[in-house]
Amino acid sequence: MRVRLPIFLGLVLALPLAVCAVLLHYPDRIAQVGQVAIILAIGLSAGWAMRCNSLRHRAGAAFHQLNAALDHAAEGIARLDAKGNYLSLNAVYSRSCGYDPREMLGRHWTLTVHPQDRQKMAKAFDQMLYRGLSEIEGLACRKDGSVFHEHIVMVALRDADGMLLGHYRFMKDITLRKMSEAALSDSERRFRVLAVHAPVGIFQSDCEGRCVYVNARWSDMTGIDAAQAGKTGWLDALHPDDDAQMTATWRRATVAGKEWNAEMRFRRADGNVVRVSCSAAPVRDEAGTVRGYIGTLTDVTALKESEEALQQQAEELRRSNRELEQFAYIASHDLQEPLRMVANYTQLLERRYREKLGPEADEFIHYAVEGAKRMRSLIDDVLGFARISRDAPPNVPTDLQPLLAAALEDLAAVIQEKNAVITHDPLPAVLGNPSQLRQVLQNLIGNAIKFCKRPPRIHIGAARHDGGWIISVRDNGIGIDPDHMSKIFQVFQRLHGSSEFPGNGIGLAICKRIVERHGGTIEAASHPNEGSTFTFTLPADNIISPAAEKLCA
Repeated sequence: MRVRLPIFLGLVLALPLAVCAVLLHYPDRIAQVGQVAIILAIGLSAGWAMRCNSLRHRAGAAFHQLNAALDHAAEGIARLDAKGNYLSLNAVYSRSCGYDPREMLGRHWTLTVHPQDRQKMAKAFDQMLYRGLSEIEGLACRKDGSVFHEHIVMVALRDADGMLLGHYRFMKDITLRKMSEAALSDSERRFRVLAVHAPVGIFQSDCEGRCVYVNARWSDMTGIDAAQAGKTGWLDALHPDDDAQMTATWRRATVAGKEWNAEMRFRRADGNVVRVSCSAAPVRDEAGTVRGYIGTLTDVTALKESEEALQQQAEELRRSNRELEQFAYIASHDLQEPLRMVANYTQLLERRYREKLGPEADEFIHYAVEGAKRMRSLIDDVLGFARISRDAPPNVPTDLQPLLAAALEDLAAVIQEKNAVITHDPLPAVLGNPSQLRQVLQNLIGNAIKFCKRPPRIHIGAARHDGGWIISVRDNGIGIDPDHMSKIFQVFQRLHGSSEFPGNGIGLAICKRIVERHGGTIEAASHPNEGSTFTFTLPADNIISPAAEKLCA
């Protein structure tokens, strides 16, 4: 268009000159030349009109295309006149302000400015007039009164002589960004308050251990202030005995980009040693590369000292228990022979001099014989209790069925005397010490028979539980007061006099020691005159006895 339009105008100007030249050569043909000239003029005028119309259509299409592009822009764009009134704006600009585009045309730019930011926006407008460009963030009001944050860029529009024609505004709604910044600022403020008052040390470091942030508690534990931590790092505070190992594990963790957990010691400048538990997680950039670590330190000095004290006390207790068990075993074993001699000679006195020394002497001798018998029984029980820990470890596959038969055979006399009826479920195979488990069954069944004032009815049950077995012994005896449950498994604890029910009060203690040594527990459930049920757990053997197959079905 810039080339053809001047040519067309040249033709229009050359037409009169051409007519004059023709008239000079052919003065007798003025009428014909005039007609030709008129025809040429009409043709040229029609061509000029068509060309202008085509240009107008092209300009209109280009303008519509420009407006469509502006409406699809990511930012709001508006043009204002020299007085600051809107001349045009795209859909994003009007939609952000909550207006129809036609409602904003001809109105001043202060239409959407929040009253709080009017002065700030006016200064930015003056800066645009002076410098030609200004940029500002502020509050704006929509038509419905709601408030949003906007980012405005203003560009002055001037003619060739510098006269102000107006200005362009490029606007973006940054409300979401401001909300995110406010939330982030609030979160950081809460973190700072939490970090300052946290009972643990908090740090953030690079992969070399230089700290970009530490709280006061961290400095207290390490003896390093924030400035020094940023220069030399926390590795310099390690105890010399822990330095090499901790540094090596830290390097491996940073290379692998893994979490780092360790217990270590810091030696402060004042010489005090602080034992801490450290947990640190890697901090990665957008590409996933580890740029540092953030972690916590927990002072475990008091805890470790308590653990060491408890371990020392536990070891002393175990040693004392071993010595006591050894003493009980030796004492019980060594007392057997002199007690046997006392018992034999008192029985000999009773046989030889009964009714010869008078009734009073017979009574004294009887008491001596009974005392010797009780003492011998007591020493046997103590020896059995002490022997439990000296026997082989309880890890032998053991079928309880024959053990029950052997126990019932040992109790055959008292079973017949008391007219007791004993039933049982098929018993399983377990891991344990056969002689000790037989003693448990015999003690529990013997107690069930002894503490019963009517014909005893006893049932031994078995049930699977968590990979092991629960064995129960249920009777119809005199029962136990719930207030006395805590005493029945203690050594030498008797709930009845020896004249009413014989015994030394050690049988249940032996059962408890045996069951616990097998990794199980034993307990009782009972009420007076309603019988008792003793239950204990045992680990199962991989081989199930034929008698117990139906229980596992």
